[in-house]
Amino acid sequence: FPSHDMGGGSLDAVDTLLFEMSKCQGHIHIKASGTIASAATLILLAGNSYEISPYANILFHSSSFTYGGKAQDVVEYSAFAKKQTESLMRNYYKNILSEDEIHDIFVNKRELWVDAEEFCKRFEAAQEKAKQEHEDKQKAAYDEMFAEFEVDDIPDEILKKLTKQQLISYIKGDVDVVINEDGSFEIEEIEQ
Repeated sequence: FPSHDMGGGSLDAVDTLLFEMSKCQGHIHIKASGTIASAATLILLAGNSYEISPYANILFHSSSFTYGGKAQDVVEYSAFAKKQTESLMRNYYKNILSEDEIHDIFVNKRELWVDAEEFCKRFEAAQEKAKQEHEDKQKAAYDEMFAEFEVDDIPDEILKKLTKQQLISYIKGDVDVVINEDGSFEIEEIEQ
């Protein structure tokens, strides 16, 4: 997905693109240069990988919009649009910006400019955080799933390597997991 000089754009159009990107099973590589601002930052953050010009400028800020109609309609739409865009942006900005920076953007109406080097540092830290969160969720799911079964004698690193069928067979008592001195393991059938 080549995208050079992404200056921002329609949040509605970007939402459509983000929705399609989230369903894509392929690897999405973003190329960006120039000014990557506003809605374009969401596209940059939604990719699986990116190339960014060393002289790129990235601008994070709240959304801008125009809306006309009766006064009460404008007030109601403004509150609705603020809630919707803040939810969307928090979802994408949560790991790349601090909570204080997000607060400044939405409450204090601040803009945050970062250069390519700063963005890359933040992106790498966000990837690490997301990886850790995924591992923590996976471990919690394993812990919850195995809480009712007697699998305490198998270390977590071995449990993660067992196939579902091997695990089910172990729980049913059809096989035993033999852990070798080198940390590898073997599955041995138990004669009934």
